[in-house]
Amino acid sequence: MKARIQAALIALVVATACVVGIASPAQAALTYFYSGFKMTAVTNGVAGNLTVANPIPAAGDFHSLAEFAVSTTNQQQVIEVGWTVDPTTFGDNNTHLFVGRWLNGVFGGYNSGGWVDYAANPVNAGANITGAVGGPSIPFGILHSGTSWWLYYNSVAIGSYPDSVWGGTFTAGGLNQAFGEVAANVAAPCTDMGNGAFASATTGATFGSVSNQGGPTFSGTPFASNAAYYNNYLASTRTLRYGGPGAC
Repeated sequence: MKARIQAALIALVVATACVVGIASPAQAALTYFYSGFKMTAVTNGVAGNLTVANPIPAAGDFHSLAEFAVSTTNQQQVIEVGWTVDPTTFGDNNTHLFVGRWLNGVFGGYNSGGWVDYAANPVNAGANITGAVGGPSIPFGILHSGTSWWLYYNSVAIGSYPDSVWGGTFTAGGLNQAFGEVAANVAAPCTDMGNGAFASATTGATFGSVSNQGGPTFSGTPFASNAAYYNNYLASTRTLRYGGPGAC
C-alpha cells in the first residue's frame, strides 16, 4: 500500500507548484515573516519540489524555514513538512527535515505530537539534510491515505500522523500552502529566508511544480508579510520564487 501511495505522490509532483503563512515556531518571537503562495480547495494533500537551503539565523533570531502545509480553512488543524535551520531546537546551524501538526490551534511540537516514523526509511523527521543544500530541488509532500496523513521527503514516506490525533475529524484539507518563514526577535531582521536571494533573482529559492493531491489543479495566490525584506515572484500558477536577505 505504501508503494502505491508513493507512486501516486511521485506522479503528482512530477506533473506539478506552492501556498501562505502558518506560524509554526516553538518559541515566542517578536515577529514572523512569511513569503509564499496558497490555494483554498478541498484536497487530500499537497506536493511539490523545494529548494533546500541553509539560512543561519542572525543573532537573537529563532529560525528560518520553508514548508508545505495542509490545513482546514480556519487553520486550526494543520499538517506541515519542510526544512528548517533552528539552533534552539536542534542545537546546531544545520538544515533539518521537520514535521509538525496543529490541533485546535495548538502546535504539537516539532517531530512529535503523535508523529510515527516510518521505520523502513532511514531518513526520518529531524534528520540533518544539509547535504541537499545547493543541489537539485527535493520533492516534499503530504497525502492523506487510509487512516493517516503521510509525509514525504525526496518522494519517499518518512512517517505519518494518525487520524486519531484529531479524533478522526481532520481527513481532508481546505487550504494548501507553501511558504518561507523567518521567526525573528526584531522588527527588521537580518536573517535570510530561502537562500537569501530576492525572488527577482533567477537564483532565488523556489517552490516548483506544486500540486494538489486529489483535488483541482493548483493555482496559487502569492503573499508576503513584508516584501521589502522577503518577496516572491510567481513564475507560473504552480511555481514560485521566494525569499530575501531581510533588512540587511
